[in-house]
Amino acid sequence: YQYSKSIIESRNKDTSKRLEDELSVKQLKELKQVVDEEKGDLEKAKPTVIDKIKSFGENVASNILANIITNPAIWSCLG
Repeated sequence: YQYSKSIIESRNKDTSKRLEDELSVKQLKELKQVVDEEKGDLEKAKPTVIDKIKSFGENVASNILANIITNPAIWSCLG
């Protein structure tokens, strides 16, 4: 259990770093604010998060998606 928890934490840090590479501090704050407004309910926040990312420009959205897909943890689950 501790081993898998450690792996998950490591992968979360990697994903977080990749997002920080693609988004400005202001953009990250805006996304966090969207989720906070929905009291942390990610499903409720999802449409607004999508709209917010779109407002950052298509290059930002495509870079985020590429970073998610090429994350080794995600890629290994794709088959």
